[in-house]
Amino acid sequence: MEYLKNYIEAHAAEDLSLLQLSEITGYNASYISWLFHSETGIRLSRYISRKKMDLIDSYFLKPSLTINDIIEKTGFHSRRYFNIFIKRETGMIPKEYRARLLQKQASEITSQP
Repeated sequence: MEYLKNYIEAHAAEDLSLLQLSEITGYNASYISWLFHSETGIRLSRYISRKKMDLIDSYFLKPSLTINDIIEKTGFHSRRYFNIFIKRETGMIPKEYRARLLQKQASEITSQP
């Protein structure tokens, strides 16, 4: 599973599919999904979403990047799907979520000794 985790992390900017992951591992899609969940306690789709969010978070913290830049860098094919994904993962629209991340980062910087 470490290989699969590393692959997902390295390719988080791509539109990863279960079929693609099954081809890479040589196992059928149902089996890798089951195996991943049984070994990690996390559903494979959830893990992929989390890694994609980690990547998005890192880009959101770069104010010079526009939302369109981030959409392109993270492998989304449309702004609409990107918005839906962010809303599903965070409960906020991208603009609100980004503002919250930047605010949190600023408060962490100012509170350091």
